Amino acid sequence: MASGYVGIAVLGLLFLAIGLFTSALVRNQILAAILAFAVLVVVFSLGLVENVVVNQTLKGALGYANLWSHMDDFSRGILDTRHLVYSLSLSAFFVFLATKALEASKGR
Repeated sequence: MASGYVGIAVLGLLFLAIGLFTSALVRNQILAAILAFAVLVVVFSLGLVENVVVNQTLKGALGYANLWSHMDDFSRGILDTRHLVYSLSLSAFFVFLATKALEASKGR
């Protein structure tokens, strides 16, 4: 049960980082929410695209990026560091992009 809570926490952190990034890109809050939703749909859809790709290298990359399999392992009680590193690094990447977007808009 604890690994499920950890999975929800890191997934929530990822969602917050994506929302922070989209909020840093635009001034309108509604547009930022719509853009965050669109980015999250793309991130979640990577797992579905994995089933139709025939290239094995791309299939492996999409399989690793699949949030469904990451959350499935958390819900089974498997606390794998690969899943934590993936979610935390993706969160850090979006926070980094948000800081760069804010720095770029500061000069305007």
